[in-house]
Formats: sequence, C-alpha cells, structure tokens
Amino acid sequence: MSAWIYVSDTDQGDQDYGQYTSYAGPTYVYGKAHCVDWGGSISNVYLQVTGSNCGALRENRVTFTR
Repeated sequence: MSAWIYVSDTDQGDQDYGQYTSYAGPTYVYGKAHCVDWGGSISNVYLQVTGSNCGALRENRVTFTR
C-alpha cells in the first residue's frame, strides 16, 4: 500500500510505502498556489491524480490495475 504527493513547481514531495493493511500516510507537502500531483495504491489498484489544486484548471485522474 502506498500514498504519495508531489509539487513539480517546487520539486517537493513526500511518500509512504509499506506493508500496510488499512491505510498509508499521511503525506505532507506545501502546495499553496501550486498544482499538486498525488496518488496511491492498494494491492494491484493504483490511483494517480495530476494537476489538482490548480484553481480553474481541470485535474487529470487515472485509475488502473496491474
């Protein structure tokens, strides 16, 4: 299971990966006035969201399995 967050403008990110059974995280990064990418996984299901917190811009959300 994993949780991660990343701000490309500042190249700052945080992650938490491990053999968890109920939740991963929390993860923290300063993102005021910046677009934020975040995501996580459990088993073989992965979620990746890019461009959230960008004001009027629309985020891109992708869920997939491996």
